[in-house]
Amino acid sequence: MRVQVVVHGHVLADSQDALLADGIRYFPAEAVAWHHLRPSGRRSVCPYKGVAEYYTADVGVQLCRDAAWVYRWTWPWSDRLRHRVGSAPTSSSSPHHDQPNDAVEEEPVGGGDRQ
Repeated sequence: MRVQVVVHGHVLADSQDALLADGIRYFPAEAVAWHHLRPSGRRSVCPYKGVAEYYTADVGVQLCRDAAWVYRWTWPWSDRLRHRVGSAPTSSSSPHHDQPNDAVEEEPVGGGDRQ
């Protein structure tokens, strides 16, 4: 299934090769519009996946803090997520700049509801 991530009307990721893990879609790096992302300086460690680096989506006058993240260093059992870009969808599209993922929407493109 082709899936897009849209931030304030701008396509952040678009792929038919998005992996689903724990309710999050992980996109291949080449499917991401990197010109809309900048490092946020935040890192976290997940005991199941690895070390994540976060990115803020910058789409004109709108910023969406920590809208995406990359596991550049994964644990051996999570290698399938290495260098993939994750983004948590929400149902909100409000323009609050300080809320993480406040305008990230996951949109299936085309027919079907397969994962």
